[in-house]
Amino acid sequence: MTVTLREIRRLQDKVAEEIKELKENPDADYDRLAELRTLSFNISMVFLRYSMEKDSTEIELGPADSKIVSALKPFKQEQEKKQEAETERKKSATMAEFVDNICTLSKDCLDEIVFMKESLELCRNKIFRQNLEIRLESALKGMEEIYSLRTDAKKLSLWKNEVLHGREDAAKLLGSIKTEKKAAASRENGKKGGRPRKIQEKKSGKSQKSAKRI
Repeated sequence: MTVTLREIRRLQDKVAEEIKELKENPDADYDRLAELRTLSFNISMVFLRYSMEKDSTEIELGPADSKIVSALKPFKQEQEKKQEAETERKKSATMAEFVDNICTLSKDCLDEIVFMKESLELCRNKIFRQNLEIRLESALKGMEEIYSLRTDAKKLSLWKNEVLHGREDAAKLLGSIKTEKKAAASRENGKKGGRPRKIQEKKSGKSQKSAKRI
């Protein structure tokens, strides 16, 4: 088993800590305490052999170091899990910070787009104004969609884990955005009776036969 002296030093610290806890416990497992003391002695022998080496030095543990090897395996697995968890935590923190910055920028863009839309009243050319309105409305929806990532965990997860392509996906996402403007439009539509129901006409057997003859 190839390990660094730093890894063995970490194991030594853990063993020393466990020995201390057992010595302070009146109901301690003395067999375990004796086992740990033997392991601590073996670790000390390793450091004696490599007393002139740095902690980063890699060494090969042989059959004589079997107790250290047995203790190192679960210890290394535990350290790797902690390291992976810490890496994931840092990634999540970085992503959260990035999303927060993007949402802040999108809010600034929203304010600018709203100001631009209000400024269109000064434009006397109707066609030009309408073209600008269409594009600003599209930009407004896009910025609202990005800004909603701050509070919409489901959408954020979708954006992080799925690749979205084309206008169809964009249309679905834009349609899922809930805004006060949309809610007001829905309320007005509801006053008028809402969306008309689709009426499916069932054709009789005779009409189907006549259609075939035609």
